[in-house]
Amino acid sequence: MSQLKILSLNVRGLRKQEKRRAIFCYLKKQKESIFCLQGTFSKKKDETIWRAECGGQIILRHGSEHSRGVCILVKPNGYPLETIESDEERRYIFANLKLTTEKLFVANVYAPTDYRLQIPFSQKLNHLLVSKTCISKVIMVGDWNTTLSHLDKTGGLSWRETSYRNGLLSLMKELNLVEVYRRLHPNSKTYTHET
Repeated sequence: MSQLKILSLNVRGLRKQEKRRAIFCYLKKQKESIFCLQGTFSKKKDETIWRAECGGQIILRHGSEHSRGVCILVKPNGYPLETIESDEERRYIFANLKLTTEKLFVANVYAPTDYRLQIPFSQKLNHLLVSKTCISKVIMVGDWNTTLSHLDKTGGLSWRETSYRNGLLSLMKELNLVEVYRRLHPNSKTYTHET
C-alpha cells in the first residue's frame, strides 16, 4: 500500500462562497489525498455546488446553517469511499476506504462542546466503532473539543483533567488508537486555536 495521507480541519463554516473556495483551493494544493472537515455548516441544498467546487468525491453529513456538519473529501482519482454510518446529530461519518488490496475505515468526528453531551457521545461512538468497523483498520480523525494534555492548551483557565478526557484516553487504550500528532511531536506546543 502506498502512503496514505489524511488532513483533518475544523473549518468553522463553509457557507460563505469566498471562504469555501479559499479552503477548497488550499486543500487542492496539499499533498494529502483525503480531507476530513468538521464544522462545515452544510445544508442539503449545498451538495451540488460544493461537489462541483471541490473537484473530487465528497461525502457530507449536514449540520445547520450555523453549527455542526462533517464531510470527507477525496481528491480526483483518489481512493473510492462509501458512507457506512452517520448520526442524526450530524457529528460523525464512518466511511469505507477501498485501497488496492484492503479496506480501511475512516471515522470523521466532530464532538459536542457541551460537557453534558460529551461522555454519552463518546460511549455511543465506541459502541458503533466496535459494531460497524474492523477496529484494527480504523483511522479516526476530527475535533474532539477537548485537550488530552497540558501541552495542547494555552491561555484562559488552567488545564485540568476531565471525565470526558479520561474517557477518551480509555477509549484510545481499549481500541489501541494513538494520537498521531502527539506521537510524532511529543513536546510540541502548536495550536490552531488558543483558549
